[in-house]
Order: sequence, then structure tokens, then C-alpha cells
Amino acid sequence: MLTPEEIREILLLDNADDLIARGIDSESDRLEESFGYDKNGIYHYQQIYDKESNKPFNGLMIWFFEDDPDRIERYAQMKNGYPLDNVYLYRSGALSSYERWDDTERYMYEWHENGALESVRVWHRRDQRKYCRSRFYDETGRMISQSVGCEIAAAYKPDAADSPFAFTFHENGEFRQITLKAPTADDFYSGIELDPDGYPVRIAVNPHYTEESLGKARESSHHWHKTFDEKDFRFEDGVLQHLDSTGKEWRSVNGDVLFRDEKNGDRILCYSYGKQCGRQDFYYPHGLIRETYCIDSHGEYRRHIHWYPNGIMREATVYSYYAVMLHVTFDDKGNQLSCQLNTDVFKQVYRK
Repeated sequence: MLTPEEIREILLLDNADDLIARGIDSESDRLEESFGYDKNGIYHYQQIYDKESNKPFNGLMIWFFEDDPDRIERYAQMKNGYPLDNVYLYRSGALSSYERWDDTERYMYEWHENGALESVRVWHRRDQRKYCRSRFYDETGRMISQSVGCEIAAAYKPDAADSPFAFTFHENGEFRQITLKAPTADDFYSGIELDPDGYPVRIAVNPHYTEESLGKARESSHHWHKTFDEKDFRFEDGVLQHLDSTGKEWRSVNGDVLFRDEKNGDRILCYSYGKQCGRQDFYYPHGLIRETYCIDSHGEYRRHIHWYPNGIMREATVYSYYAVMLHVTFDDKGNQLSCQLNTDVFKQVYRK
């Protein structure tokens, strides 16, 4: 990744006329915005097409201020109809921001109009998973905030009187350790340790995590679920079906179904078109959560968690792309027995 100084040297305009001569106006009749599915079934939106070639536009694209059509507001190097490099300018012509997209990450630099760096943000991503690192500065160059969203989301502000997190730092200024001071039952992660490059080497899980929405399997809190009854439900070729309101037609189940079991404990299972998909919750006979996991539409697990009867977490496994990213175990007092983070899997998720 380029430094802010290198970017300024590359992007500051010497001659706007030369830029205009090499680029094409975003309002040109030659360009059009396209919406639709490609041959792989992926939906594309706001993709710019070149009418002359009938292909996604590749080249330099320029936007002008609406009330000053001779002044450049933004320009972008386009690749396959999408901006690869985005440059925004102040009305004065000073550099406002630079944004870069590629297959694995996105990063953005912003400047105050006086030329001082305002922020640096990096989003490491693959598909919809995101890991973001940010720093913000005032006009004198003093850092006013530093944040990270990496399984745990936290912001450090030097001027803040208090924070729910405790922080330590590496010599290069990156976060070393972030610890949640008072985790609640809704907090799955309670801390994270990162290397000098900003990637995790340890992740702490909260043994008291239960999440309010898991609750107890009781009629009072789960009255919105369908309750399994052999008269109204059946399995047909492995698909769960429900008799509709007319009592004449069987339909595939979509949504949560409550299975009553006084001996072994209730289950609340989520279905999509009659197949288990989404969160699957299992309870002890006394009502506390015993096990939960989530299956996506491709049959992949996300988190798989088990609890002791007293509500303390027994073990938790976090998956990414069918591989185990994190596995942690506790005794029934909440003392950690093991914690294994697969950093290679993590980097495969958040980097190419």
C-alpha cells in the first residue's frame, strides 16, 4: 500500500486540461449505467458500459461540479465498468481523497483542505466479510482516533476520559492488545491480540456469552414460532412440510419451528424451503441453552457453541469457508482450557 506522501505526489494535478484530454466526461452520451446479471449469475449494479464497444468501460472517467462544469470534482480509472482508483478534489483544486479498490481490499486516504492528512482507512475483505483499520487526524496532524473492526470492533481516542476497552500498542503504532473491560452476555469476543501488521494472533472468547435472543425455550418467549405437531407437519423426501391454513395443501417450511421435548430439552430449528438453514438452537430440560450453530444456504457452519447446564460456555468453534478458524474450550467455572486460532485461515478470509 502506498504512503500518503506517495499518493499526493502521484495524484496532484499539474495540468487539468491534460487530464480532461485523456479522459471522458461522466455525462457523455457514449457511456451508460447498466444493471443486471452476468453469465455467472452475479448481479451487477451501477456498472458503466461503453456503448461503442458494448462492453464494460475501461479508461479514465471525469466528473465535474454541477454548478461549475469547467472544474473537476472527481476522476477515476475504471476497470470493467467499476472505479479502481477514485480521486476527489476540493473546489480549490486541492486533493480531497483517494480511494483504491482491488480484489481483496479497499483503502481510502482523506486530506484536510490545508493539505494535512485527515484519515487513513483500510478494508480487508473477501465476499461480504470485512476487517477495517482506521486512523483519523486533526488539521495539525495530531491523531484523534484509531479503530479496528476485526471480529471485535473498538476505537481508541486519546482525548476520551474512559473507554469500554483497554489498549496496548506496538512500536509502529498498531494495536497490540484490545481487551473488553466488562463483557456482557451479549459479547461473544472479549479481546484480541494483533501482530505489528494488524492481524490477530490470539482471540479471547467470553465464557458467559449466551446472547439475549437465545434465552430460554419457553412458550412466553417463543410464541411466534410454529410448534411441531405430527398432524400439521411431515417429512417428505427429507424436506419438512407444513399443512397450510386450508388443511389441503402441504408446503415446504420457511422459518423457525419449535420441537417440544420435556425429557431431553426443546429445540428451535430454522428452515428454508424445508431444509435446515440458519440458526439451530437446542435447550436443556430446565430451559437454558445447551447448543447452537448456524448453517448457511451452502451447508457451511459459522459458529458452533456448547454450554454447561449452569450457563457457562463449554466450547465454541468458529468456521470460515468450511475450515476451523478458532476453537476454544472452558471448564464449568469459566476458566479457559484451550484456545486455538488458525491465523492462516483468518488471512485467507480477510486477504486473497
